[in-house]
Amino acid sequence: DIGRGLDAARLRSRWRMELTDRPDGVSILNDAYNANPESMRAALEALVGVAGGRRRTWAVLGAMGELGDISRAEHEAIGIEVRRRGIDRLVAVGADARGIYAGAAGEPADEEGFIHVPDIGSALQVLGSQLRAGDVVLVKASRYVGLESLADALLEGSEPA
Repeated sequence: DIGRGLDAARLRSRWRMELTDRPDGVSILNDAYNANPESMRAALEALVGVAGGRRRTWAVLGAMGELGDISRAEHEAIGIEVRRRGIDRLVAVGADARGIYAGAAGEPADEEGFIHVPDIGSALQVLGSQLRAGDVVLVKASRYVGLESLADALLEGSEPA
């Protein structure tokens, strides 16, 4: 079981598949250390596993860096993977993550649970108003996006620095 495996794992560095439960029952899966197409897919699989089909899932995703000419296609493919896995909510954060949103929402956009926001502050506003007890939130992006501050803010109940 993926959830039990994550609970039992000893972490070697911060922001790599850190699973933390808030007092209100929201679980944060912080994997904001780095991102590439393979690790994004693995993190989405872990999110679904932790939720176990019983909890609402959120993928808060930022860009994957250093992909060059294949960047747009790879970001769209991750969005398609979000939809394929039945993730309930997507918050794509930052201009470079627009492709993730486009892949998930389709053209024209037809999925109201999927949104694109310009920055971390906007993502926190959405999450702050919509998270509910029992939700599982994956936070994942390349380091340059800085989503670890979003995960920390979700755990602390404060705005990121």
